[in-house]
Amino acid sequence: MHRFLPALARCVLTLTVVAVPAARADLPASVEALWTEEVRIRMESDAADGIVLARGESLTSVESLRRFYVDRFHAPLWLDERAFGRRVEAMRAAIRAASAHGLRPRDYHLAALETLGPTPPADPAAAVGAELLLSDAWLRLASHLLHGKVDPRTIHPSWTASRRERDLPALMASAVGEGRIGEALAELAPRHPDYRLLVDALARLRALREAGGFTPVPVDEVLREGVRGPAVLALRARLEEAGEAVDASDPDPEAFGPALTEAMRRVQERLGLEADGVAGARTLAALNVPVQSRIDSILASLERFRWLPDDLGERHVLVNVAGFWLRLEIGGRAVLEMPVVVGRDYRQTPVFSSTISYVVVNPSWEIPQSIARRDKVPDFQRDPAAMVASGYEVLEGWGQASRPLDPSAIDWAALRGQPFPFRMRQRPGPENALGRVKFMFPNEHSVYLHDSPARELFARSERGFSSGCVRLEQPLELLFAIFEGSEWTRSRLEALLESGTETTVPLPADRRVAVHLLYWTAWVDPENRIQYRRDVYGRDARLLVALREDERPLD
Repeated sequence: MHRFLPALARCVLTLTVVAVPAARADLPASVEALWTEEVRIRMESDAADGIVLARGESLTSVESLRRFYVDRFHAPLWLDERAFGRRVEAMRAAIRAASAHGLRPRDYHLAALETLGPTPPADPAAAVGAELLLSDAWLRLASHLLHGKVDPRTIHPSWTASRRERDLPALMASAVGEGRIGEALAELAPRHPDYRLLVDALARLRALREAGGFTPVPVDEVLREGVRGPAVLALRARLEEAGEAVDASDPDPEAFGPALTEAMRRVQERLGLEADGVAGARTLAALNVPVQSRIDSILASLERFRWLPDDLGERHVLVNVAGFWLRLEIGGRAVLEMPVVVGRDYRQTPVFSSTISYVVVNPSWEIPQSIARRDKVPDFQRDPAAMVASGYEVLEGWGQASRPLDPSAIDWAALRGQPFPFRMRQRPGPENALGRVKFMFPNEHSVYLHDSPARELFARSERGFSSGCVRLEQPLELLFAIFEGSEWTRSRLEALLESGTETTVPLPADRRVAVHLLYWTAWVDPENRIQYRRDVYGRDARLLVALREDERPLD
């Protein structure tokens, strides 16, 4: 019976509040009791239908509001004769500040809140409308700062990273009571220093946009060292807008000299271009991208940052699919970074999180059916002998029942476009597509990190050549780094590699490495510079549409 006492007490207390105005007809009910009664009515009637309007605005956090007010016996939070004006202004300021994070202030009832005065409206229904509007604005903004505005699974269906969690209604109550309305909201944004640097970059780009945008650089000639003219002056101004200041004391600012060459190289590196110091067609096209395009890249990256957990792991690997790089971080410090090759546009590398639990040294490649059917069957049809020489074999059955087949006896032409009825595997060796090592982490896509014999691809500026897995430029350095400090010493691992024998090596539980496959077209590099890349998979475009929710621009 005692389990039901709290609920019974709540009902009794609620009934007591409801009865106050009617019980003493000779006395006016307190304004607080009238507010509480109005909140109860709104939560019990309107919220039951899932649709609540306040001052002409639809509320978005209806279920959270209903639970919040039930738990406090429908007592209002914001309505206070003396503090109301300060609270409203603090909320309005916090909403305006949301713009710095790439969020739209109009999404948080700003226009309606601008109509509120310094004291609660005299009419109880209007006062409660203001109350609910303030709570809904705070909760929605808090949720967007904490979790992001868009559900990542609508853009990346396999998203698995843990969300950051807080008790937002409880946090709102303490923030209002303690007079920390804006501060509590600001603390919900990601605390990673790279997020703050992206926020700062967004502010600079907006200021440039208001000033007229990037300085256009003429594209009718290639600009290189030794060239002189107005186009060089425009290029100098554009590089300074990119944060690469060129010596202002140069006696001839229209001359393309060595200092400008070095600044050009640095900007090309940040744009993922060949850093030759020459402003050719590709470089000029990248420099003349509208400032709004760079703003959009940062808006998308800020939203993706809000999807991430507070803790990426003491030992973790970041793979930026859009940037074609991998970074190993241990104890908050980047210890290794390298170029990677990712999936082609029609075999895109997915975005998700997992944990590297073991590696395979000298791996064989069990070729997925889709790749065998689309890629390898035509290769066998053209030249079976060359495929055998490269270590490929065709098998029937599994385990002890497995037996090799003679590729020359198979009618390959009849198999094109059909389900592949056999297994295909590539033995360990110098031509194996997985190279000398692969790093395994459970996932539904059969995607992993691995070595590659196609070393020439790592010199390309855009590296979308794989079938979805991530190929590593420095796989052995990653292998030695993640096992450092374990019983698997460098010399022991090198002996395994030299053996040529396929061997599975489990990572000790305390050495396992979180891995996050992400998609950032704008990010902060280890030198605190903003890097930009092309939206190779078109994922930013889809995210920006979802962030807008309507046809009005984000910014």
